[in-house]
Amino acid sequence: MKRLLITLILCIISFIPAYAEETPRVLLFMREAQTSGDLEFMLKKEVGVMKGTLEKAGYRVVIATLDGSAFSAGAVTVKADIRLADANVADYSGVILPCLAVPSMPPPPKVSPEAIALVKAAVSAGRPVAAQTGSLWTLAEAGLLKGKKYA
Repeated sequence: MKRLLITLILCIISFIPAYAEETPRVLLFMREAQTSGDLEFMLKKEVGVMKGTLEKAGYRVVIATLDGSAFSAGAVTVKADIRLADANVADYSGVILPCLAVPSMPPPPKVSPEAIALVKAAVSAGRPVAAQTGSLWTLAEAGLLKGKKYA
């Protein structure tokens, strides 16, 4: 009986990593946020809602920032899992880019070369890329909106 129990436990433990590897992952890239008094709200109601919705749908959300550091505003902290340069598009089912603060009549936000390379690689690999408001500049800078209708 003891051997049977140990065998069963070992089988279950060996199955757990295989299950975790099969969980589809989505890369959520948080670009440098513009200065805003609403950053706490955006971290909670943009990033938090996107992450929670994707997780409820069965995805593992991996958060990337340019330097791998966390975003904090007020009582909300969103921790990064990786640096953007360490992201491999082949590891993800898709990419999502939250807005993160665009004040009225803003100049275009700075778009990093790493973000441009990421979205180009994702589109080339046939992965969906979703961008919210201010992050549309990333798609534009990557040349992905030319000749396309978008909203």
